[in-house]
Amino acid sequence: MFSRIGGLLSNPRVSPLVSPQVLADGHRKARELASDGPAGLLHGDLHLSNILSAGPARGLVPIDPRPGFGDLTFDAIDWTLDRAASTDEVRERIGQLCGLVPDLDPDRLWQWCQATAAALAVLGLRHRSHDAPHSSCSSSPPGSRQGRLPPDAPPVRNEEAQVTGARLA
Repeated sequence: MFSRIGGLLSNPRVSPLVSPQVLADGHRKARELASDGPAGLLHGDLHLSNILSAGPARGLVPIDPRPGFGDLTFDAIDWTLDRAASTDEVRERIGQLCGLVPDLDPDRLWQWCQATAAALAVLGLRHRSHDAPHSSCSSSPPGSRQGRLPPDAPPVRNEEAQVTGARLA
């Protein structure tokens, strides 16, 4: 994921806003998390557009998997960060998800959100329009996996920059 996204740093919509060091720090943190977490079968692409409602009897059904084996917390990242407008909202979502999903570790999910925030922002930035303000990725399709920046987020330049509601510290 990070090597593919790293290739997008030369995109003129991305390069002024996301430094290679921020992405590298996220990659390092993701490798650390992946090396010691609870491992199991992952959906691998579990975001809002890959969930169908099968009605009250069956509930929500995930579709279009990219199966893999890894840290089980990884599948909760998009549910936590998608369209988040603030760090408080991300923390609130983590609490809600952990209340619904047995054994989901809130601290570990927060760390995964920190590790992947810059990468998700790069995906969103490459799709924004040329005249969009620095803090908007409004041209991403609704419900898409493309990372979004909250409306009040500053450009991503260092470890303290806010991206999709998470800090990279």
